[in-house]
Amino acid sequence: MRTLWLKMGAIFAVVYLFAVLSPATSVSFSYVLLTTLLIGLPFWAGDKMVLPHLQNAVASVLDGVYAFIVLWIAAMLAPLSTVTFWYLVLTSLAIAGFEYFFHPMVFNLRNYKKKGARL
Repeated sequence: MRTLWLKMGAIFAVVYLFAVLSPATSVSFSYVLLTTLLIGLPFWAGDKMVLPHLQNAVASVLDGVYAFIVLWIAAMLAPLSTVTFWYLVLTSLAIAGFEYFFHPMVFNLRNYKKKGARL
């Protein structure tokens, strides 16, 4: 459960920093909160089910691609959103970078190494 809160906090911080504090985008706090939930909850499930069977780099790239797709769909559905392509790329790269360093902590907490997973 601690990893879920850490992951949600980090994703919220990344999306908040890139969206709300950037003058180029006009998104609300509720947009940031909703996208955090849409990105964070499947990541948590993926860390429990998919990560033990993949390498860290592959799982991090998949997390970044998923974040890009969710943010792109959310930007298309948000009224009056001025989110740019580069915002989506930078946010997805930041999330993938966080995931790359977050996965080893998940491995140590869950003791995946005994199950034959590779990091």
